[in-house]
Amino acid sequence: MMRDRQGVTGRDIVQDILANMRESLEPLQYRTLAPNRFEVVLNGDDFDRLERILPAIREDIVRALDEEIHRLNRPSLKGRVLETIGRPTVPVQGAVGDWQIEIGRDGDGELKPGMTSVTSSLELPGAVEYGSGSPTRRVTTIRYESRIETNRETLTSSSSASSASSASSASSAGAGQTLVYGALSYEDNLGKHRYLITKAAVRVGRGGVTPEVDVQVQTSLLDISREHFRLRRDAPTGRFLISDVSKLGTTLDGIALPRLGSAGTGADTAADEVIVNGAKARIGLADVIFMDLEVGHSQ
Repeated sequence: MMRDRQGVTGRDIVQDILANMRESLEPLQYRTLAPNRFEVVLNGDDFDRLERILPAIREDIVRALDEEIHRLNRPSLKGRVLETIGRPTVPVQGAVGDWQIEIGRDGDGELKPGMTSVTSSLELPGAVEYGSGSPTRRVTTIRYESRIETNRETLTSSSSASSASSASSASSAGAGQTLVYGALSYEDNLGKHRYLITKAAVRVGRGGVTPEVDVQVQTSLLDISREHFRLRRDAPTGRFLISDVSKLGTTLDGIALPRLGSAGTGADTAADEVIVNGAKARIGLADVIFMDLEVGHSQ
């Protein structure tokens, strides 16, 4: 889709959300699910120009989504043929309740005028891998002129702070199993989550337009850095080490961590790491979001 370099229009936003929704459909046995939450990020100039008409744009988005669901469920010749041979078409299910639409400004300066980033969220049915609740699938599409970039990820979420999988001790690594070293529990704009740590190094933060962190905190608060802190597991001891790479600071059990000299550069360094003692710890991100770390010990 060619786009005027001078900026994004309300119609562009509607069309980009519809395209993202079609990209994010999740087929099941008896129905196909569509995401019901969409987050749109615009360049600052585009946002300022459209800010006064955002309520009208949201109304058009909701109407367009309803019409698209109706169109996808409209009987077709192929559907009638399938019906006659006992293979009925699977209906597309839209939002249960209201569509959730958020339109915000790119606070990190990653989007140029004329670019849009649309992220949809869909809570998938069934148990998540490793038994830690229901997963949320997120699809982000970034559009500029004729170029489209798509990023897919699945977040492990939980409807409660507890999980069927305990991280008080690491899971045993049997055949075909993944070793779990610990867990991070936290709450953001999408609800409560529990991330099971199955790798030796984990990066946590708000992420960017294209996330480059392992645990992406969904928040519009710019207090949270794109990469806020890092966890690294020391294999010989089984302990975790934490380092602050944020702009506004990280705390461990209420104590501020030393600032990493290369904050924001993405440089991999072991400087200023602090050992996490004990089986549990509370990590504060700029004192606005907190994560509970449960540590497992496994050689």
